[in-house]
Amino acid sequence: MQAFLIGLGLVKDAFLHSIWSTTVYFVLMFVLGSMPNLQMDGIIIGMNTGIVILTIMHFLTIRHRIQLTHGARKI
Repeated sequence: MQAFLIGLGLVKDAFLHSIWSTTVYFVLMFVLGSMPNLQMDGIIIGMNTGIVILTIMHFLTIRHRIQLTHGARKI
């Protein structure tokens, strides 16, 4: 999706999405990974959360930019 955003000329948006998701997953990795009961599971949760956040932000930006429609109404 990042390549799609770059192709649409939304390089700044792709860059900002990467910064936000990296910040979130770094903080979650640090916090959850330092918990004694989670440890490696906390790292995995933090990394997966960052990926999901990045994917959602990319999808919403692409959807907004190309204005997807569902049936006769705009989504």
